Amino acid sequence: MPELGEVALFSKIINDAGKNFTFNSILNFSPKNPDIPVKWHEFGIRSECRGKELAIILFGLGGVGAEDIRVLVHFSLTGLIFFNKTTEAPKHPKLQINSSCGTHSLFFSDQKGWGVWHVAEGGEMWSANRGPDPITEYELFRKNVLTNLKAKQFNAHICEALLEQQYFNGIGNYLRAEILFRAGINPFLPAREVLQTIADTEGQGGAKGEDILDLCRSVPLEVVTLGINKYAEDNKKWADWCQCYDKPGMTATKDKNNRMIYHKPEFVAVARSKKVASSSVATPP
Repeated sequence: MPELGEVALFSKIINDAGKNFTFNSILNFSPKNPDIPVKWHEFGIRSECRGKELAIILFGLGGVGAEDIRVLVHFSLTGLIFFNKTTEAPKHPKLQINSSCGTHSLFFSDQKGWGVWHVAEGGEMWSANRGPDPITEYELFRKNVLTNLKAKQFNAHICEALLEQQYFNGIGNYLRAEILFRAGINPFLPAREVLQTIADTEGQGGAKGEDILDLCRSVPLEVVTLGINKYAEDNKKWADWCQCYDKPGMTATKDKNNRMIYHKPEFVAVARSKKVASSSVATPP
C-alpha cells in the first residue's frame, strides 16, 4: 500500500507533467468509480497530497471559465500513478488522462481494483476522517496526537496506533517499522504510555533528541527527498534505505490486526506475553 513518501512522489509526477503538457480527455476503465466531468476542450492538471490522500486538480487554461475540478484519490493496496507514453500504458489502468498532443498520458493503475476516487463537492478539500500530514502540517499533526491521547485508538500497542490514519495520516507498514526502530521503542508498548511521556514534557524546552513524533516527519521526509519508491520496478534504493523492514536479523510479528511488524529480536518475548504470534523474518508480508 503506497505510504506518505510514495503518495508525495505521485503528486510530484503529476505536477511535473502539468508543467510540460496540457490535456484534453479522460478515460475511465473502472466500473465502480465515477466519470470525471471535464468542462473544457483543453485543460491543465496539478496535484496536492496529504498523508495517504492525493488530489488531482483539473483547471481551465487562461484563468477563465468553469471552476476547477478536484478529484480525491485513495490508493488502497495496489494503486499507483504513472506518466508514460500513451502507447506504453502500465498494467491494470483504471484512469487515463490524455495529453493534448496525444503522445503521453497520466495513468492511475490498480492491480486489485480496490482504489477509489471521487469528485470533491461543496468545498471539500480532504477526507474528514484523516489527520494532518506529518510532513507538511507537522505542528498540527503533533497537536492532533498529543491532545487526543484519551481516544480509544491509543488503547492499542504503539505499532498498531501508528496505522490509525485519523492521527498518523500517511504512516503505513514499512514506515511504522522504520520509525519505531530508529526511536528504539518496543512496538508492543501501550501507545498511550509512549505518547504520554512526550505530552508530559511538551513545551518545557531544553535540548532533546528526536521523539517518535519527530520521526513521523523526518523518516518519510527522507523517502521524499531521496525520491525512492517501494513500488518502483527496481526498488533496490528503497530496500537499501530500510534499516528494519524485511532486513536480515530482524523479527516479524503479527499485530492484533494480523499485519506484520518488523522489529529487533529482543522484543519478541514481550510480543509473546501479549499472546501475539511471532516468527523470524524471511520474506516480506
